[in-house]
Amino acid sequence: MEQETLTLQEALLLLELPNLESITESDLPAIRRKAFKRWHPDTIAHTNPSQETVKRFERNFRLIDHAIAMVESYLRGEIHSSERFSDDYHSQPAEDPVDIIRRNAKAMQELLRKTMEEVAGTRFKVTEEFVVLSEGFSLREALDRDLEDNITALALTSLVSGLMGWGILGSFLSESLASSSEVLAYISSFAWISVASIHVLACLAIALPLSRFWLPIEVSDSALLFVNSGICLHNTLLKFLSRLPLIGIFISIPVSIVTATAQILRGVVIQPSFLIAGLVFKDQRICQVKQSVKYYASVADWYVNELLNTDPSNMNDEQLYNLSYLYGEYRDIWKKWQVY
Repeated sequence: MEQETLTLQEALLLLELPNLESITESDLPAIRRKAFKRWHPDTIAHTNPSQETVKRFERNFRLIDHAIAMVESYLRGEIHSSERFSDDYHSQPAEDPVDIIRRNAKAMQELLRKTMEEVAGTRFKVTEEFVVLSEGFSLREALDRDLEDNITALALTSLVSGLMGWGILGSFLSESLASSSEVLAYISSFAWISVASIHVLACLAIALPLSRFWLPIEVSDSALLFVNSGICLHNTLLKFLSRLPLIGIFISIPVSIVTATAQILRGVVIQPSFLIAGLVFKDQRICQVKQSVKYYASVADWYVNELLNTDPSNMNDEQLYNLSYLYGEYRDIWKKWQVY
């Protein structure tokens, strides 16, 4: 099977991260949990999704760890822009073959290290620019994805099903404890009402357009947990109805109302509002990732560090040529700065 790959841009879209400026490596476990809850194929099983949607959920679910690894590499500084060199950086005097460069490489490195300190201060042959690592994606595209995935409808279904579940559980506990202790009954009532309220807030939060992008990771992660619990309850009720049709007739009415209400809201309220939002935002993009790169004589700073800190005996021919090129660019100023 051909190995599936991701770009950084696709990884950010899969993980639904609006930017990487406030993300640290310690956030990655929570981001991973959130993504697994978001893309688990079971969450859309009861919505009669298209085969294309199912395949997209399955693919995204498989690629979560790959996407996390890409973000982790970026945070560690392991994803760089392409090296940028002058057109003639390969040129070399005929008397400077690879073996001569390698023999003198340590001296070149030592002098370049000293020179770089002066260069950083004077900015001689130094340029700086932002390199785009990810073009991001449009808000309209993200809104269309939400519509296709039935995010808001799923959240509303979870809201009603969850309330039914918490209500039944809370009533049962209150009645069971009332006979033994009124205090325990009050405590249990307060507890399940509190949890039910949090469930409602969580579902409403996820139902908001693109909330998974702008909500804090911890909030979004917890909210998805409640939404998925409501979806699981809804799916359980549907299975119960299929096995016990006579008893299930009494449960089928509210379950059918839940499903119908969610679909009506999607068609009457959600879809038009998303379409309007898409027209308003047009091609506005989010999640663009730019990296500030400093160039020394057209060589990226991270590559300069690599050239100065790699043992010449382990350098390949291209690295040696690049070291020689950098040496040639700065050797004329050594005497002026008296760097020996």
